[in-house]
Amino acid sequence: MNPVVYLEVGGDLDAVRRVRDGVFAGPLSRTITHDFVPHVTLVESTTPERIAAALVALSDYAVEVTFDAAHLLQEHNRRWRPIADARFAPPLLVG
Repeated sequence: MNPVVYLEVGGDLDAVRRVRDGVFAGPLSRTITHDFVPHVTLVESTTPERIAAALVALSDYAVEVTFDAAHLLQEHNRRWRPIADARFAPPLLVG
């Protein structure tokens, strides 16, 4: 088990799932081994005491955000590096 602190994601979760499902298509297709839970990880591998303190500190935290792009990250030696991105907008016609 990996003790983590994360923020739950609300809003249009079906849209979040559609974006996630769209990522695992074509050349990025793979077998999904666990259920998708929309969230934002704040810290991994922490102590129970820090988890308890974070839950108290963040109990009333809420923020509304809008995303205009997604970035595909690749993990290498516990570091995440961007390898591609996509804008949430109609394609541009040039010419």
